[in-house]
Amino acid sequence: MNDKTRGLKAMVENLKWWQVALLATGISLLGRLSGGKMDVEQKVYTKELKQAPWAPPAWLFGPAWTINNFFLLMGLKRMLKSEDVPEKKKLLILQAFIWVIFFSFNYVYFRKKSTVLAALWTVADAVLAGSSLWLARKDKQTAGTYVPLAGWTGFASTIAIYQALKNKDQAFGGEGVAELVVCCSASKLDRKMGVRSNYLCATIQATYLWQCYGFAFPMMYPVVPMPGSIAGRLIGYAGITA
Repeated sequence: MNDKTRGLKAMVENLKWWQVALLATGISLLGRLSGGKMDVEQKVYTKELKQAPWAPPAWLFGPAWTINNFFLLMGLKRMLKSEDVPEKKKLLILQAFIWVIFFSFNYVYFRKKSTVLAALWTVADAVLAGSSLWLARKDKQTAGTYVPLAGWTGFASTIAIYQALKNKDQAFGGEGVAELVVCCSASKLDRKMGVRSNYLCATIQATYLWQCYGFAFPMMYPVVPMPGSIAGRLIGYAGITA
């Protein structure tokens, strides 16, 4: 560990709770920037999306993510400060993936206008949060910092999957999930968009079947040649395009 890394670690360890709150607010605002400026086109896009009947008002998402990020940062602070946190290395790796999803979500949802990828990002986030909560279960303080994220992303996953099923996906040629499942069999997406349809079709079919029948995850395993947890496979699904 070099001097700069030690200095950064010491700075994080010594943050007061209100400083963490300010940092969480700044990170939440920064994450929103990945979706670009909320112009007229984006406002029309979000307004026209068919929303789940149980979806909360749009204004609630900002405060919710600020709270999630606050607790994640508090967990990170604890892990950096204490050597006694169980599964510390695994938790740090999972948290890194959680931040990657956070900072890229608005890009796929607002810029790419992909409800399918947004659903995959959200489900992957829920799996990562749940996995972290399970790994940290022996340390109640650390585990508690993952409860808000696990609860929120679990709830948000139902909303995201509803959106994926009920709306056209502009990133995939304006097709709906049902149309994408059908066109996969004819490799239409290969010709239309130049993507690797075997991976994309598996993703779409998994999302569709999970909602309809509840057995998406088992059918996903043999498709993606990627080792690791369910979260890893979900991330592999979501990211593979030509």
